[in-house]
Amino acid sequence: MAKVCPSCGISESNSFEHYLPKEDYPEFSCLPINLVPCCIICNSFKKTRVFDKVTQKRIFFHPYYDRLPKVRFLDIQVEFLEDSVEVEFVITQHNHMTADLTERLSSHFEKLNLSERYYDNGLFSIGSILEGLVNFHKSGGASLVSEELKKTAIDYRDKRGHNNWNYLLYWALSENEEFCDGGFLTMQPK
Repeated sequence: MAKVCPSCGISESNSFEHYLPKEDYPEFSCLPINLVPCCIICNSFKKTRVFDKVTQKRIFFHPYYDRLPKVRFLDIQVEFLEDSVEVEFVITQHNHMTADLTERLSSHFEKLNLSERYYDNGLFSIGSILEGLVNFHKSGGASLVSEELKKTAIDYRDKRGHNNWNYLLYWALSENEEFCDGGFLTMQPK
């Protein structure tokens, strides 16, 4: 079983989901290619949905059948407000992606509530290194905070790819002068 859920990239894969629901497709219920490792959270969001009711197109990415493009399709938008940081992850279409794949990835992303889940996990992740960021800021200012965030981002990219939410989060924050100059204190989990 995959260690990290291939549907979200956040949680541990601790169950299997029937990509095609066993209630509707009993003949595929034990077929290995129909049993996809996933976390309980993704499994609960997906339920028995597979196809859009209007278009009849698949609405979830299948980790065995669908090929992810080698280009970056996950982007991040970061905005600093008075006492908080707004972070949103979005799917973007690139020239090497078909409209169908972009639509399926966007649907998958929306139906599994990934932008919000990435943000919540990002708060936890930043909260876990907050003391280190404070120490880096004291000893080297915003430039040292930025440098350390970039190192962490590159480590995530090298291990999990350029569409990994942790990579994008750490890189975007490392590029934000306001965040590196003490703004990280606004991302403390409440």
